Amino acid sequence: MVATDVIATQVVRALTTTVLQERGGLWQSPRGRLKKRLREAIGTAPDEPLGVLESLMAHADLSAFDARRASVWWGRAYYVLGVPAVILAATAGATGLATTTGRVVAAIIALVSAGLTAAATFLNSGEQRKSSDRLSAAWQELADDARLELLRRAQALKSGKTAEDVLGFEYWNRVLHLQRRKGRLLRGDLVAEESGAVQQTSNRR
Repeated sequence: MVATDVIATQVVRALTTTVLQERGGLWQSPRGRLKKRLREAIGTAPDEPLGVLESLMAHADLSAFDARRASVWWGRAYYVLGVPAVILAATAGATGLATTTGRVVAAIIALVSAGLTAAATFLNSGEQRKSSDRLSAAWQELADDARLELLRRAQALKSGKTAEDVLGFEYWNRVLHLQRRKGRLLRGDLVAEESGAVQQTSNRR
C-alpha cells in the first residue's frame, strides 16, 4: 500500500510538472517570460496601436535589467582580479626580502600577480561597470517614458476621446521618436541619448 502511494505521488508530480512546462511554467522568472514574449513577437506586428508601446516598454525593461546585471558582474570582476593581485604582489615582495631561498616562490607569486593585473587592465572592469550603469539607466528611462506615454493614451481613450484623436499623427510621431532612442541605445550611443534627454527636459520646461 505504501509503495502504491509513493508511485501515485510520483505520477501526480510528473503530470503537474508537465502541465506547468506546457503552460510556460510557473517556475519561469518574470525576465524569462518577458524574453519568451519578445521572442515570439519577432517578425510580427502588434494587434493594436498601443501594442507598439507595450513591446517597446518590455524590450527597454529587459535591456535595463540585463545592463544592471552586467554592471554587477563587472563590479565583481574588478575585486576578484584586483584584490588578489595586490595581495600577491605584497606577498611576493615580503617573501623575496625574507629569505634568499624564497626568491623562486616570490618570482612565481609575482608572475601570478602580474597576470591578474594584466587581465584587470585588459578587461577594464571599472569602466565597463560605469558604462553598464549608464546604459541601464538610459534603458530604464526609455522604458519609463514608454510606460507613461502608454498610460496617458490609455487614459485618454477611457475618458471618451476617439481613437483618431488619441492615436493620430502626434501619437505615431511620438512612437517614432521613442524608437529612434531605442536604436541609439542599441548602437551604444549614450552621448546622443543623454543629450537628447536633456533637450527633451528643457523643452518640457
